[in-house]
Amino acid sequence: PPSPSANVPELNRVLKYGCKGGDVRMMQERLNAHKANVGKADGEFGDKTRRGLHAFQQARIHEGRDVGCRYNGNKPDGKCGELTWTILHEPAPGE
Repeated sequence: PPSPSANVPELNRVLKYGCKGGDVRMMQERLNAHKANVGKADGEFGDKTRRGLHAFQQARIHEGRDVGCRYNGNKPDGKCGELTWTILHEPAPGE
């Protein structure tokens, strides 16, 4: 897998459905860069963001990556913690 950027922004909370803020917008921008189309990066973690994050996690798990869902039977949980956040900040295809 590609190396994460040396300057991965700090994540101060687990991002999940209903969260709002700049960190959510950044996650949405990274999901869009990784082709997990979540639509406009508006800083609101809604249904489209949850579906995109779930698909991103599923694809990474399929690649054998640890996205932090071991407690969930290594199934996508649709929440963005440190491991998913770090992988999101790896270069996306074409970056």
